[in-house]
Amino acid sequence: HPALLKEYRNRWFVLGKEKSKSPFVLFALDRILGLEKTNESCMDFDDAQIATHFSSVIGVSVNQGEKPLEVRLFISHTNAPYVLTKPLHHSQKLIERNHHGVVISLMVQLNFELEREILGFGDTVKVLSPPRLRKRIYDNLRNASEIYDYELNENVVRNLSGIIESKGTFTINKVYTTRDINRMCNLIQKYKKDEEPDQSKFFAIRHVMAEIPELKSYIFNDGLREILKAYHQNFFLTKSIFFDKAENANWYVTWHQDTTIHVKERIETEGYSGWTKKGNAWGVIPPVEILKNTLTIRIHLDEANSGNGALKVFPGSHRQKFKKEEIDFITHNGIPNICEVPAGGVHIMQPLLLHASSKVQNQRRRRVIHLEFNCLNLGGGLEWAEKDVAGW
Repeated sequence: HPALLKEYRNRWFVLGKEKSKSPFVLFALDRILGLEKTNESCMDFDDAQIATHFSSVIGVSVNQGEKPLEVRLFISHTNAPYVLTKPLHHSQKLIERNHHGVVISLMVQLNFELEREILGFGDTVKVLSPPRLRKRIYDNLRNASEIYDYELNENVVRNLSGIIESKGTFTINKVYTTRDINRMCNLIQKYKKDEEPDQSKFFAIRHVMAEIPELKSYIFNDGLREILKAYHQNFFLTKSIFFDKAENANWYVTWHQDTTIHVKERIETEGYSGWTKKGNAWGVIPPVEILKNTLTIRIHLDEANSGNGALKVFPGSHRQKFKKEEIDFITHNGIPNICEVPAGGVHIMQPLLLHASSKVQNQRRRRVIHLEFNCLNLGGGLEWAEKDVAGW
């Protein structure tokens, strides 16, 4: 039952109700698919209620039953005249004026249109209160700046394959924005709560891409796709693990090379040895050619540094498979690099790279999504455990 037509920024809306006791709903006219006549009479509306429906908002988004809040904004002197001569809302009041600008107040509901209005002023407006709106605007501005900051350097992408072949390790700092990291962490946290009420026992998720398929849309962003294509056009996912190293789930990892791959089932095949089983997947040590063709990408959801167990590596140690005594000799006589990676960065390495990690010492957790990629088929009828989980 339509009650009112309203225009906002060259778009028309109709306000109405389904039943007399139902809340008001709003529809954009340009989304109507068709019109037809009806013999049903339109209900009567309270004119006063209709007249005040939009009085506490900027725009058309009304949260029915929610009281307006006092919003205080600082407007710089460059834009102050425009805001004072053309108020943002009829409730606008001038609170303070100085040589830097003005402070105004509005009594409005917090909605999308208010945020859009504030963001439209860029760096000439600052939200003073309420804290919830202040944080929303801050997050929006930060996320907007990251769209420009988080672009891969073309020279790095072009030379990535050569760098990895030479050193076996490389770090790219800005691949995932804060918003993407938060969304991935929220999905993982929800999964953990559903699977294990006692969070102190939860420090890893094997086959994380299969367990939480919603992660795919965030993990395989433009940045990761560029990295993979720069290294090999036909890569596919072969392993995915989530690690959460924290104070209550703390461990160290001795110097080693990653020599195990995951396959769907155990089929005795020449060149494959050291069978193990964890969960539903079989682990096996393949021929060294398979390992040399593998690329590991570690997505850091938290900053990794020397205080919370960042990886230590020996660049150039990825070209061959070492015996234990050889690993001991290298690690006791060389100086490793510490791979410090900011949140949103990735550490790229080959699995035969000698690496280790210490326990967390600064009480800061270190969450990592560990992905492995390859482009080779396995022998003897063996199949990669996660090849079909995430095409990209």
